[in-house]
Amino acid sequence: MSNKFNEIGHVSTEGGPILIGDYKVITKWNGIDTDDYDKLIETPEEDFMYKIADKTVAVWNPEGGSFIGIHSNHQDKFTFIKSYTKYEDDYKYIGAVGRNEEIIGDVEIFSNTLLILYAPESGVLLEPLKENSITRLKGDLAFEESVLSIPVTNGTYRLVTDFVFGSETLYQAKRLVITKL
Repeated sequence: MSNKFNEIGHVSTEGGPILIGDYKVITKWNGIDTDDYDKLIETPEEDFMYKIADKTVAVWNPEGGSFIGIHSNHQDKFTFIKSYTKYEDDYKYIGAVGRNEEIIGDVEIFSNTLLILYAPESGVLLEPLKENSITRLKGDLAFEESVLSIPVTNGTYRLVTDFVFGSETLYQAKRLVITKL
């Protein structure tokens, strides 16, 4: 297999965090339909692990309204890029040296599906998975491109975030790297 990364999809937000975890866990999330989202945003950290139905998901905040490009090397490694310049620059940030690296934590995938959901949305309202492919799920969503499911190998995935700088003080992108352990 190639080590080259290809874009496999994207998630859009209007500001605020995204949830990343197993499909069966995030589809128990109620978003702003209950107090789930209010409890989530009370957490002072920006990127952290969070419990939904006694299982752990990752919360990643791309800082503001976002178009998050999702790239994969098709070997259970994914890179999410929130570019502060232009979307076409995503590829130069995938392998760039980052700073302020932080291990967010580990997520267990047991349904063969990694789900990414803009946190205000309700995972409960998503349609069931129909096929084992990258899918933009439908449901009663406020924001059309706020969810994406990706077929993966079951196991534990580590999430690490950092920033790619264009100068000493100005960062160009926030990056999240997800790797199967």
